[in-house]
Amino acid sequence: MDHSNHDWAYLEKFRLANEKLKVYSDENRIVFIGDSIIAGWNEHTLFKKKPHYINRGINGQTTAQILHRFQLDVIDLKPKVAVVLVGTNDIAENCGPITLDEIKENFRSIIDLALQNNIKVILCSILPVSKYYWNPKITSFEKISVLNAFLKSCSNNKTISYLDFYHQFKNGDFINTNYFTDGVHPNLIGYTLMSSVFMNHSTEFLQI
Repeated sequence: MDHSNHDWAYLEKFRLANEKLKVYSDENRIVFIGDSIIAGWNEHTLFKKKPHYINRGINGQTTAQILHRFQLDVIDLKPKVAVVLVGTNDIAENCGPITLDEIKENFRSIIDLALQNNIKVILCSILPVSKYYWNPKITSFEKISVLNAFLKSCSNNKTISYLDFYHQFKNGDFINTNYFTDGVHPNLIGYTLMSSVFMNHSTEFLQI
């Protein structure tokens, strides 16, 4: 990913699309924001069948970049809910080394921004990983479980909900390779599972 200094968080990527959305309100709008796992989900039928589901995923992004563009790509669209799935690229050190406390603080800031603007939040777990093929020096994935536990602890089941994809993608103690293309990204079967789990969870959380 090109981390160019002038647009480090890729604020311009969705600017025109956002301008078109802002001209009309949609009380059922849900914005999905995150990294390539969110971006890739956009090709699934879930998004093709749900025009009020807005995908704002960008490949390679970290929690810091999501926080930086949260105003433009989420708040300004006035959604009912923000679905946040990010964090694996922090662990992969896409923007350099970062501590768990720094990642947690980014998540807290994202949550605070949403709640301050009357937007409910669905915090999605970070998916299990078998390897970061673009950064093989990262060989421990314990941070994923630590961050998922933190995200779960943020849930109040009223304005903030935790959606556990992690255990859906596991086979006992191991990653279920049937759901992945490369040990990080879901394949079509994986996205179909995610869509089903999301629909069940959101129906309960949003009472729709």
